[in-house]
Amino acid sequence: ALVDDGIFALRMKQGNGSVWSEEKLDEPRYFYYWQSEALKKMLEDVGFEWLDITKGYTAHNKANWMHIILKKP
Repeated sequence: ALVDDGIFALRMKQGNGSVWSEEKLDEPRYFYYWQSEALKKMLEDVGFEWLDITKGYTAHNKANWMHIILKKP
């Protein structure tokens, strides 16, 4: 639960599609990869205000990441 005017931060892998993986935990986990515009639309549709996005790449896991800051109006 997030209070009104609360700030929410999340980090998502950028990509297309989805995958099941047992990497790192040896247990199956489901991952869905987003593109920033589709993620922004979905989050705004459920009521969040999109404040900021920073994109980056991490070499150790060869992944493109999106760091997103949102606000609950």
